[in-house]
Amino acid sequence: MTVKQVDENQTLIKKSRQIRVPLLAFNLGNEYPLSGYRVTHAPHLTLGKHRITIMYEPVQSSAQQLKLLQKSHYVASAFQVVNATTNGKKQTIPKNQHEIDRLRILYSDDGIKWQTVHTNYPNWGIRDPDIIHYKKVWYVVYTAGLMKTTDFRHWQQISWNYNSAQQFKWFWAPEFFVDKAGQYHIVVSATQDGTNFGIYETDFNPATGQAGTQWGQISNSKVSPNAIDPHLFVWNNQYKLLTKDENAKQLNIADSDTYDSNFINSLVDIPDLGDLKPEAPEAEPLNDTDTTNEGLRVYFDVYDMQGNYYGIHYTDSDASLSKWSQAKAIKADFIVRHFGIWNNVTKK
Repeated sequence: MTVKQVDENQTLIKKSRQIRVPLLAFNLGNEYPLSGYRVTHAPHLTLGKHRITIMYEPVQSSAQQLKLLQKSHYVASAFQVVNATTNGKKQTIPKNQHEIDRLRILYSDDGIKWQTVHTNYPNWGIRDPDIIHYKKVWYVVYTAGLMKTTDFRHWQQISWNYNSAQQFKWFWAPEFFVDKAGQYHIVVSATQDGTNFGIYETDFNPATGQAGTQWGQISNSKVSPNAIDPHLFVWNNQYKLLTKDENAKQLNIADSDTYDSNFINSLVDIPDLGDLKPEAPEAEPLNDTDTTNEGLRVYFDVYDMQGNYYGIHYTDSDASLSKWSQAKAIKADFIVRHFGIWNNVTKK
């Protein structure tokens, strides 16, 4: 029999497992406990041909979880490939299978040790998510969609015809950013020809949850001609654009005085990863209140060319962004893919 463990939204919590039929005599909720969850008070056991589904509910209330997130230094969105094969610190995407990608929310006080929020997640495919908090609403943008929640129990998809002009063939890894004037935007990597990616931006209104459909390309910039996974932010009163050079398989950080043009690249000098490659960069200041004397922490996914993934790693820089520490893995209870981080200290 195949056992599926789902939350109250029917979202798969972890990879399905095979059990021997005689084990059905046991209380399956007790036989297969999940950290942070309990079997629903009226256990929902769905029996089907060669499969059984057990429904779990979060142990913490929504109010408890919201309070926990609001007092944490960092809140992050990421995705988990629930049906991937995990061996130690390596995750292998299943061959000839439909990948099951599901949203996960994490929190941390030091940016290194991360805890997963055990809640009810949306039951649809989500890759490359980014998260912001505006008043009582949490927004998540992802490839390619937009949603919101106020309680991390119920999730509402927001209608967004992001490609209304049929401008793009592919549209990857959108992220929120806030400009120096406090206006919200979304930045994305997209391609018109299916081969060469550029960086584009549009407006976002957090009061209404409406995102723009008119995209302007980041122009007059000396960045990679095939850049993906953009992360745009303000640091020391200057705009910084982190991207992955998809041709060279390396990270770049670019500077400009405006958010929509004139970025100039320089390599993020991550120590040698051997045959491994970085992607999906994200940055946070090492000192929230004195960035002029401190550097940045850059997070990134690590993968190899054989289809294996090794989770989020990070490197820390000096104040000049010229020296970077040895890359290390974050600590989490699953192999985390593609961070989007909300900093409760700098962004409140």
